[in-house]
Amino acid sequence: MKKIINITNIFLFLIIVSLIYHIGRQTNNTYKAVITNDLKSINTTKLNVVTPTNKGTEKETSDKEEVKTDDSPKIEINTKKEVTTDNSKEIVQKNVIPKTSENDNEIRVGTVLTGNMTAYGRDCCSSDVEQQGKTSSGYNLRINGKTYHDKQYGELRILASDKSFPLYSVIKITDPKDGIYNAIVLDRAGSNIGINKKYLFDLVVESQEYARLSYGIHSNVKFEVLRLGK
Repeated sequence: MKKIINITNIFLFLIIVSLIYHIGRQTNNTYKAVITNDLKSINTTKLNVVTPTNKGTEKETSDKEEVKTDDSPKIEINTKKEVTTDNSKEIVQKNVIPKTSENDNEIRVGTVLTGNMTAYGRDCCSSDVEQQGKTSSGYNLRINGKTYHDKQYGELRILASDKSFPLYSVIKITDPKDGIYNAIVLDRAGSNIGINKKYLFDLVVESQEYARLSYGIHSNVKFEVLRLGK
């Protein structure tokens, strides 16, 4: 009787062990399935999370590029417009462009003219004996000769001109015959000399005879104003 009970107990024990084993396997498989599904969902979630993040980054990058390509040049252009159209033009108008004159014959420093030049002798006679040899500036040609010493420009030749050029104006002369030299306006010329006249200047030479027979008329002479008046 005891043996039967023991066999029965052993059989029941084996059944229980077998049940536990099967239950354990099923549970293990279930856990594996759950874990696998969880991992898949996690991977899917990661992919879902990463993909929007990358897209978001790309959008942000593209947005930044759009900001750089669209907004930055506009700001620079606007800044340039504000500076160029307002300040720079004012500076140019104030500092660079000289005031225009209604008189086309107005002479300025830097003015360049091309024309003819004649000459007269420092021994030129005047009806007024006291004024013989004296220029309009008071410089005596008979005593001092045909040149003038200027503190700024040194030794200069002497010119007669119309009133377009103030006395003591300095002119750079480029003469095809005599070369390049500087001269100073110390005298007033006759009615045929001046702007829009036959001759632009009258140059003082050694004598009237030299002026008439040797000097004659010099054409295509270039005159550049270096100084106006003293």
